[in-house]
Amino acid sequence: MLMNSIKFFRAAFLWTLVTILSHSLVRAQSDLLSTLKEVSAQLKTVKTSGNEWKQSLRANGLRPYQVFYEITGTDKKGQTVTRLYEFNLADIDPASIKYEAKKDEMLVKMKAIKGHGFIKEKEGEQQVKYVSEITLYADQIDNAKALTAALQKSVPLAQKAMESKLKIVSKYSFLTDWLKANVISLNAAGESYKQGITYAEGFKNLRVKLILQPGDKGKVEEEIFDFNLADMDERNVEMGVSGKWIYLELATRSKQGYIKYVKNGKVQSNEKSVRFYFDDVERAREGKLILQKLLPLAGPVSDELKPVYSSLADGLKKIKTAVKNTPEIGQSIVAECQAILSVNENGKVSEYRFAWGDINESSPKIKVSGKVFEMSVETRDKQKFIEVWKNGEKQSYTSSFDIISDDIESIRYLPEIVKRVITDCRASVKPVSPKPGMETQFINERLTNSRIVVKAGAQVLEKAGKCQLVFKRTITDGKNAGPLRYELSLTEMDASSVEMVIAGSSVFVNISTRNKEKTIKSFKGDTPSDYVNMVKIECENIVSGRQIADTLKKIVSDCKK
Repeated sequence: MLMNSIKFFRAAFLWTLVTILSHSLVRAQSDLLSTLKEVSAQLKTVKTSGNEWKQSLRANGLRPYQVFYEITGTDKKGQTVTRLYEFNLADIDPASIKYEAKKDEMLVKMKAIKGHGFIKEKEGEQQVKYVSEITLYADQIDNAKALTAALQKSVPLAQKAMESKLKIVSKYSFLTDWLKANVISLNAAGESYKQGITYAEGFKNLRVKLILQPGDKGKVEEEIFDFNLADMDERNVEMGVSGKWIYLELATRSKQGYIKYVKNGKVQSNEKSVRFYFDDVERAREGKLILQKLLPLAGPVSDELKPVYSSLADGLKKIKTAVKNTPEIGQSIVAECQAILSVNENGKVSEYRFAWGDINESSPKIKVSGKVFEMSVETRDKQKFIEVWKNGEKQSYTSSFDIISDDIESIRYLPEIVKRVITDCRASVKPVSPKPGMETQFINERLTNSRIVVKAGAQVLEKAGKCQLVFKRTITDGKNAGPLRYELSLTEMDASSVEMVIAGSSVFVNISTRNKEKTIKSFKGDTPSDYVNMVKIECENIVSGRQIADTLKKIVSDCKK
């Protein structure tokens, strides 16, 4: 019983709403038609010394705000020219409607708002162009004043009637269907403009492919625009005129180059705007309203397509799927918390070795670079924790890298996935630490198994007492070649004196004395050398550097117990 009452109430409400809107539309159209009769009554045949002008005005029955003004001029020789103007009174600037005398003619002029060329002018059967101004004729001053007043009165009434008529349904499927049905090939005055749109499967009519083939003097060019409605800004939908055509121009949000553009089969730099063409101002105007209704709905629809993040393993898998080859660049990634991104560009192979936990979770962003899209990431505090290799040679560490795609849809939701992976990888890290009493062995294992042994000579750390360490290093080349030895008293140090430092392509763990006093005794071979305030231990990479630094901090702290 209750459900029946609710259904009845809804039906009654909708019927009342429809009735109110219908009455509003009828009233608005009635007021406009009445005023247009006043305008028509003031359009007289006007004779001047050189010409005779016959004028008439009629309204479109379904859309009375759209009017047709016809004027036929006959000169002294009997030659006639007829021009037909088709326009929407709502496009006219009421402040521009003025009368003026010019020699023996009394003119009434009116202009389109902002000088837009939305007035369609047709002379004879073929010639069509768009203009921004119309001139009417009066036979004397009283006629000019009455015609001007009637036209000024008609403009706001036309705006009201148009708004009442163009009540667009805010239903996503209706709006996308309208767009596909109305962005079609055009023909006017012997010229053609082929166009059409398709919606990609799996994107809920969000992803649009627009194909344009302008028919320009026999040249056939094909342009393809690939874009997502969710990227377009409803505040940046503008009407304009290009030759015989009216266009709607859509721009992306924040003017980002998210529109993929292909011309004659060749990929061009990404675009920030796209145009739909029409041969009728009113159809274009309706299209503008359609888009202004449609684009705000595209965002929530896009949110429905966001992939679900179920676990760290799932997130890493999604990253691996998103990192794929482009026509010019090969890409792959080892999908683990300790990751390796490989990039092959023209045979030059680069590797970026990093830990997702080191990445700033607020850094993943989509950006545009020429023909491609990139997801950029950056380390926390911009620290150079990303190891770089090029063609097998280690390069300087860096703080950022990019994942590249030629299709924004491949990486559209990747930043959100990466943010979750960063957080979960950071939480999953389990510290690697030595067993009690095995600290120096733990450190030496990370030094002995290192490529640094080959590059910079052997390094070894020895315990020489409870609070005494000896660090030995062999330099293999240069003027300082030979064995070096450092004797460290840990009572002169704090845990904060141990830090990992990145310098170019090298990772060091520095052990400094408190207050930088030179209390570390050094030797070259067996010969005593200068006292120093710091010892550098070179490490293989960030991972081993952290483990060595953490262990040394523990050794220093334990000494104070």
